[in-house]
Amino acid sequence: MITKNNVFELAPIPDQTTTEDTGIYSIPLTLTTIETTWCHLDLYFESSEPSLISPENISYTCLSDTFYISLSPTTDMNGVAEITITAMDPENYTSSISFEITVLPVNDQPNNAPPVANGSNNVFDEDKYIYIKLFATDADNDNLTYHLVTHPIHGTITLSDDTVLYIPNPDYNGPDSFTYNVNDGISDSNTATIMLTVYPVYDIPKANLQFVNTTENMPVNITLTGYSPDNKPYTFQIKKQPTYGILSQST
Repeated sequence: MITKNNVFELAPIPDQTTTEDTGIYSIPLTLTTIETTWCHLDLYFESSEPSLISPENISYTCLSDTFYISLSPTTDMNGVAEITITAMDPENYTSSISFEITVLPVNDQPNNAPPVANGSNNVFDEDKYIYIKLFATDADNDNLTYHLVTHPIHGTITLSDDTVLYIPNPDYNGPDSFTYNVNDGISDSNTATIMLTVYPVYDIPKANLQFVNTTENMPVNITLTGYSPDNKPYTFQIKKQPTYGILSQST
């Protein structure tokens, strides 16, 4: 691997603390870089204590040029591990940062049943938002804490208690999804998937605003421009003549 200064640099991640059997989700990781986009970078993980935090138990997603790191300690293990994250771009330039994660011991309670997170399917129209109630159960009736595990690709989400606000990207229609899990204070649940289907809605074509200058008594040609968000064919029509001139149209 080749390292080149000033290509990009990972921003520091503060040290993290969790308890046995409890993961940490959506740790934000950003970069300072002269490049314009970051989500094309690949991330690689190393652990000083793989028996505590295995690299296989570290995952990430990237949304709006912010990486979100999630990791889970090995069941019934506690201690301290140093996690090293290395980012690599397509030209094999790299940057690395390290942070510590402390896993605190807990008194294991026998017969604790992990909670169960449930997925769902949701449909709604393009350019609308939707509130999604997350649903999980716990056989011991423990209080549950909800965590986002992965973020959607075609929109943004905001978690408040057990409710998620999903806002799709403008004019996007099609499938999307995100995942979450819950914790009962002792154990994490399974990871559940929330499926989203954004139905297409016809978007009217848009005419582009133009400013045109000419001299007195001098005609000027104006090329009309516009676009269709749905990529459909469109034509131009003069809706109103100017006050101090005459428009004539040709195709």
